[in-house]
Amino acid sequence: MVEIKHKENGKVIFRFDAPSLVDAHLNGVDLRSADLRGVDFTGTTFKACNLADADCRMANFSNAQFHNCMLKRVNFGDAVLEDVEMSDAVLDASDWINSKASRIALRHAKLNNANMTGADFSNSDCSFAEMRANLVHVNLTGANLYGVDFSGADLSQANLENANMTGAKILGAKFSYAKMQGSISTNGKPWGANAPTAKSGEKRPWWQIWRAAI
Repeated sequence: MVEIKHKENGKVIFRFDAPSLVDAHLNGVDLRSADLRGVDFTGTTFKACNLADADCRMANFSNAQFHNCMLKRVNFGDAVLEDVEMSDAVLDASDWINSKASRIALRHAKLNNANMTGADFSNSDCSFAEMRANLVHVNLTGANLYGVDFSGADLSQANLENANMTGAKILGAKFSYAKMQGSISTNGKPWGANAPTAKSGEKRPWWQIWRAAI
């Protein structure tokens, strides 16, 4: 028997009649504000579940699937979310600090105001997601960022090498010291391909080269 408790008052909010939650099928379960720290959810399927405000730090969600779930303000800090399916999920204001989420599927997901500092989203599919978020030092190498809304996002020191940003919205976004080698720009061309070459002895303002590159 697995018991899940409320993260603040310690009351049992869910019981699962099995020795673990690995490969479990959870349908319509209310896990709001649940204490899920360190729980092993490997291969678990969540359908129409509410995990808003849950504490999932250090939990293992490898190969898990989330369908029509509410995930606002969930804390995934230091959690493992590799090969997870989260397309269309509502993840606004969620916390992903230092999480390991390579190859995660976040197509059309909403991650506005999320804190993704230092997280690993390498080789993930984030196409058409809303990521107006804190992405400082995030790893997005090889990620599919087609049509992503990065408006106002902070991608300072992010690693975007070999990522595809075709059609992405980057108005007001910050890319200070971001790694862009091998990436595809918003215009579908290699990053910096349209940047003008300064004539001998000519110095161009950095912002002119930046605008040309996007």
